[in-house]
Amino acid sequence: MGLLRGFKRLRIFTESQPAMALTILRGSAYSGRRWGSSIHITRKKHGGLYASMAIIAVSLFALSFSFLGKSTLFHNTSVFDVYAQPYVETVKHRGLIIDLGDGVKTNAQLTIPVVGEGPFPGVLLIPGSGPTDMNYTEGANAKLFWQIAEYLSERGFIVLRYDKRGIGENRTIVNNTLWGNMTYGNLKQDAEKAVNVLLQQPEADPNKISLIGHSEGGEIAARVAIDNSDKVKNLVLIDSRIQNPYDALYYGVVGLSLEYAKQVLNKIIMDLFQYRKHHKIRFSKLL
Repeated sequence: MGLLRGFKRLRIFTESQPAMALTILRGSAYSGRRWGSSIHITRKKHGGLYASMAIIAVSLFALSFSFLGKSTLFHNTSVFDVYAQPYVETVKHRGLIIDLGDGVKTNAQLTIPVVGEGPFPGVLLIPGSGPTDMNYTEGANAKLFWQIAEYLSERGFIVLRYDKRGIGENRTIVNNTLWGNMTYGNLKQDAEKAVNVLLQQPEADPNKISLIGHSEGGEIAARVAIDNSDKVKNLVLIDSRIQNPYDALYYGVVGLSLEYAKQVLNKIIMDLFQYRKHHKIRFSKLL
């Protein structure tokens, strides 16, 4: 969809003094001015763009000059064309293959900012347990790491994400041997390999590398950060398993239920006291 919806091309005649400037900024509002007239483009509720009525006046004004011909224009008048842009790219992608050692390789992808000058701060995304691909796919519209990568790269970060060893697109197990024999040490080693790959990218700032780990990936990210403190500057943990597995499982199955039951019982007791106070009766009668 073009920036000027309904106008494939707008020819604008300007004088060098004062000059007509059509400034395109990153955002939802764009404006240009000539002799007090203005073009205002605003964003619709559903993402479309439309031009205000002021553009018609500017177009007709410019059109009147075209009927007169260039010979009647001022000697310092210039003519240029403005084209509507169907899509403004803010993020670009680059596919990679990471060598994990011992002949094992996995697919990865970089998301790189288009706007701004690098090198950019780098981020490595480390997934949780289970057969997870680089997008952390959980459904057709649930791709956690893809969404995080796009969001961060639109805001100036270069982001690397990768398939777990033995895993392909959409969580498909492409190598049962690799997947079935994978160890915790393999997971840590693979994350460290990915860190080194990120550091090698010309768009990445080697002094600003961060790790984001989810669930089991939080454990991996923490260990990688500790053992590679000279490379990793920031650590972000999302629902990470910092406790040992037994304590985490016990809390999920037993501890959380007990906390909920305690909250329910406390509310019942408070309601009973409020009822007693309001009706001025002895507590023994309520029981």
